[in-house]
Amino acid sequence: MARSATPKPDPSPASKAHRMVNAMDMDTRIGQLVMAPLYAGNDPASLASLIADRHVGSVLIIGKWTGGVASVRAADDQLQGYAPVITA
Repeated sequence: MARSATPKPDPSPASKAHRMVNAMDMDTRIGQLVMAPLYAGNDPASLASLIADRHVGSVLIIGKWTGGVASVRAADDQLQGYAPVITA
C-alpha cells in the first residue's frame, strides 16, 4: 500500500490570514478590531497591557513628534515588542 503525501497548507496570503484568524480565540479577534491612540510625548509603555493582554490590533500614532522619524520609529519598535508573535 502506497503512502499518501500529507497535504500542505495553501501558501497564499489569504489562506495564511484565514488560518491565523481561525487560531484566535474570541477575545483576540475582538481586540484586533480596536485601534488605540498614542499621542506625541506619551510613553508607549502606557499601551503595553492593551496590546499584550487585550490584543489591540493597531495603534494610531498622533501629533507632532519633535524627534522626527527616529522618535516615531523608536515608539513603534517598543510597541511591537508588546505584541505576541503569531504564526500560521
